[in-house]
Amino acid sequence: MDLTRLWALAVQHSRTLSLALSALLIFAAGWLLGRAMSPYYAASPIVFEDKQCEACTAGQGTSEQLQALQEQGRGEQVAAPPAASPTPGAVAGATAGQFVGSVNSDLYHHRDCPIRIKTENQIWFSSVTEAESAGYKPSKCTQEKLQH
Repeated sequence: MDLTRLWALAVQHSRTLSLALSALLIFAAGWLLGRAMSPYYAASPIVFEDKQCEACTAGQGTSEQLQALQEQGRGEQVAAPPAASPTPGAVAGATAGQFVGSVNSDLYHHRDCPIRIKTENQIWFSSVTEAESAGYKPSKCTQEKLQH
């Protein structure tokens, strides 16, 4: 097909071609404008953080500490790996047991409850009776877990 036939075909269907090209340009402009105005892109910026612990930078970190850092980065509450403590239980900062309380509260929580307590404020209990004898009451989440 030579260029004159192609030109004649374009002139013959010029209205259809111009409508199709206009529709394509309007669609592309609307799509780009919708992407730029979307609250999803404004509310969800991509942020990269390099989290390091003191033990990890010295090359002394364990795989448990790395896993704990990764889970903390996801927003989950993670207890630090159990410290080598001769008497686990109701000791601030210890991480042995199924229940945790805060030195700033009178509630205790099951280990699986979605809570955040600073490590230095945590008090761990191995049983419900141990927590309650220390003056703590079960949280709502803990009550639901104990009923099941």
